[in-house]
Amino acid sequence: MASPSRAFTFDRRLARYRDAGTGRLVPATRVRSYLDDALASAGKRMDALANQLRAGQIDVITWEVRMRREVKIVSTYSGALAKGGWAQMTDADYGRVGQYVRGQYQYLRGFAQRIASGKAPLNGNINNVARLYAEAGRPLFARMEQVEQVLRGMTQRLSVKHSLDSCPGCLAAEAAGWHNIAGSTVPEIGARDCRTRCKCSWIYRNGEQNG
Repeated sequence: MASPSRAFTFDRRLARYRDAGTGRLVPATRVRSYLDDALASAGKRMDALANQLRAGQIDVITWEVRMRREVKIVSTYSGALAKGGWAQMTDADYGRVGQYVRGQYQYLRGFAQRIASGKAPLNGNINNVARLYAEAGRPLFARMEQVEQVLRGMTQRLSVKHSLDSCPGCLAAEAAGWHNIAGSTVPEIGARDCRTRCKCSWIYRNGEQNG
């Protein structure tokens, strides 16, 4: 999976990436483009696995094992990108990623059981579900990013709607404006109507400094 590490360095003081050549801060949109590219590549691999399963080239057990591997790759990459690279990942961070991966494994296990029992037919829906597991890197990225921002003293956040996101959850999150992170009832990225396809992002600030 492609990594921005060759093009970027990480400024720990600002918790921002810098261009390795110019030293300038890298726009968040550019960082997210690396994530989107990586998830798109993972989606193609998962789509290919779904096609192999539907064609009878692999069985359900093999499909699940290979999907689990892809889920782990997507999750660890997404978490590391949010934290500023592999060097910034702590044991606690790996623990958070691991917990997320285990949750994805449970969903995957349930879907594999439905396929094996015939409750989930071998049709294009399997491809759709498989690709959703690739998109699941986005909610994890948002979670890990928020952990880092809270550690840096940020207390408020603002949901910024992506141009392609217009579901009720995304619109409601944008309309909420700046709000406290603690106790927030604003829909999280990944928990909105567009689910893991959500490309919205959060902007953070210290409410005391901006109040």
